[in-house]
Amino acid sequence: MSESIKGWTIRSLSELAQYHNGLAFKPSDWVEEGTKIIRIEQLNQPTGDYDFYAGRVSEVNRIKDGDLIFSWSATLKVVIWKHGDGVLNQHLFKVVPYADVDKHLLFHLLDFNMDSLSSGSHGSTMKHIKRGELTTYKVAMPPPPEQRKIARILTTLDNLIEKTEAVIAKYQAIKQGMMHDLFTRGVDAHGHLRPTQAEAPDLYKQSELGWIPKEWEAHNLGDVANLQVGYAFKSSWFRDDGAVRLLRGENVGSGRPDWSDTKYLSSRMVEQFQEFTLYPRDVVIGMDHTFTKSGVKITHLQQEDCPSLLVQRVGRFVPKECEATFLRAFLGFERYHADLARQQKGMDIPHLSQTEILEPLIPLPKPDEQVRIAERLTGLVETISSERQCLFKMNVSVR
Repeated sequence: MSESIKGWTIRSLSELAQYHNGLAFKPSDWVEEGTKIIRIEQLNQPTGDYDFYAGRVSEVNRIKDGDLIFSWSATLKVVIWKHGDGVLNQHLFKVVPYADVDKHLLFHLLDFNMDSLSSGSHGSTMKHIKRGELTTYKVAMPPPPEQRKIARILTTLDNLIEKTEAVIAKYQAIKQGMMHDLFTRGVDAHGHLRPTQAEAPDLYKQSELGWIPKEWEAHNLGDVANLQVGYAFKSSWFRDDGAVRLLRGENVGSGRPDWSDTKYLSSRMVEQFQEFTLYPRDVVIGMDHTFTKSGVKITHLQQEDCPSLLVQRVGRFVPKECEATFLRAFLGFERYHADLARQQKGMDIPHLSQTEILEPLIPLPKPDEQVRIAERLTGLVETISSERQCLFKMNVSVR
């Protein structure tokens, strides 16, 4: 039973809606045309491929735009569906809120509790939540008018997050296209991108990297940069708060650090490890579990990430025969990431050695052209960084 607290009520998730399980469609049920079958994979890739069903189903298993879907097995996730009519497959709930519950607020409540639901789920290889377990998760519910106001605020913030993610993706695509041109054609003394090899073959020569400008050389990355590997701090030295953060493998993200699980070093010990101090504009790479869905775990540090200390199995790139700005730019180039990924093919637990990280080839112009190339990328990189910072703040606000 619900109980009143200052005009709000404490209710379990099961008291807020009806949860209708989907149907167990068999391959023999699939047809070439009909109504889309919505499975867990369609929640993750709604614009991908579908199977279809042409039979009758009850209304509780039909999905329309705006319906709330809760994946309760394997992938634990909640979405408001926006991709056309469909029928719901097993392991998914169609969530129908009760009359006094705002659907959009319920979406945010389920999403907010997903980590707790996940940690308490059953199954070592496939997580799942029993319907009855929803009775154990209690939430504070305001009256319907306040529900709608809160939901509008959260939905507005979600829309801003979605738009910011789209802007970042657009700029990233522009950046990769620009990097391809800059690291294969370069910038001449007048600040212009060189013509392509097809347009001006006399400006290029063949190399291990393919066609590159005549003035350039191809080197292994280790010829022009070092990799400083972090110190093996003892876990017994770690503190949950302290003077300086420790940048461990867990903190190396793709692009920016992930400080959600942060450890610190005791203030009395910091001074003896000055050589492992990290600074803004340093670039580090995770050497274990190196590859994620979003790419190679290479992190660019900014002012707010420092000071911090470099921990073992994380490496810091140190230029020795190239401009620092050029090196930082090259480390974001897709071809370098692809070269690293090829070395990891077939490995169950991807990890990289210092030698493997420094083995790929880097095109090397003269120092003044290195600077010009880096300058062409600076504005775009700063824009992406600013958008990512806004995205981080918005995600923190939602949580």
